[in-house]
Amino acid sequence: MSSCSRPKNCSLYVRNLPRETRSEDLERLFSQYGHVTDVHIPLDHYTGEPRDFAYVQFEDILGAEDANHYLKGVTFHRKEIQVQFAEGQRKTPAQMRAKERREAHGYSSSNRRDNYDEGNSRRRSRSRSPAPLW
Repeated sequence: MSSCSRPKNCSLYVRNLPRETRSEDLERLFSQYGHVTDVHIPLDHYTGEPRDFAYVQFEDILGAEDANHYLKGVTFHRKEIQVQFAEGQRKTPAQMRAKERREAHGYSSSNRRDNYDEGNSRRRSRSRSPAPLW
C-alpha cells in the first residue's frame, strides 16, 4: 500500500454537491475505494450554509485514484457530481472570505489581470503633451 506523501496528492475536489450533503454521506460514498481520512465541506462565510463543493482526503493514492476514476459523473442525491484531484493547499477561512469578497465585487484574478493589461495599453498610447488650458 502506498501512502500519501507531499509529491502524491491524495485529496479529491468534489463539486456540484446538493446543499443538503453531509460529510458522513461523502465519507460513506468515497470509502468504498479506500480509507478516507478527512471530508471537508466549506461553509459560506456570510450565510453559514454548506457550499456546493467538498474535499475528500484519502490515506493512500490508490484509493484516491480509484474514487476519482469511478465516481466521476455519478449521480449523488439527484445531482451529477464532478470529481478531480485537488490542486494547491487547503485555504484558510480568512483566505476564503477574501476570495468571496473579491468575487462578490466582480473581481477575479483574470479580471484584475485583464484590467491591468488594458490600463497599461491605454497608458502607453496616451500623449505626453499637456492638456490645453482654455
